[in-house]
Amino acid sequence: MTRLLFDEFSKNLLEGLLSNGGTVQQGFTIASEVKEVDILFQPDPGASNTLHSLGLLGRMAAKFCLIEPYRNPVSPADIRACLNRTIEVELLQRREAKQNKIPPKQIVLPDLWILSPTASRSV
Repeated sequence: MTRLLFDEFSKNLLEGLLSNGGTVQQGFTIASEVKEVDILFQPDPGASNTLHSLGLLGRMAAKFCLIEPYRNPVSPADIRACLNRTIEVELLQRREAKQNKIPPKQIVLPDLWILSPTASRSV
């Protein structure tokens, strides 16, 4: 139960903080095998002041990004899962670009931010 409350809280908090700075999609589903990115954020170019007021979070979200908050320290498996979802988003963007005849150089790839309360030295 605690995990679900943290997940809901962290997603809602991030959505609330970032919503005035761009488009936030909570629970963004990736089509292949059902995979879900916690937060997919695309900044609105006209909202840089709003993002700037968020400090470090605003700097992190200044570019198209995925945000994966964790309640417990992340493990190598958690990191690989986040990287996998990031690659899936990239592949989705490349497919859409190909369908819309957008040159590969114009594809904007997301940054990945993994939020963890702490990390071991090995991680």
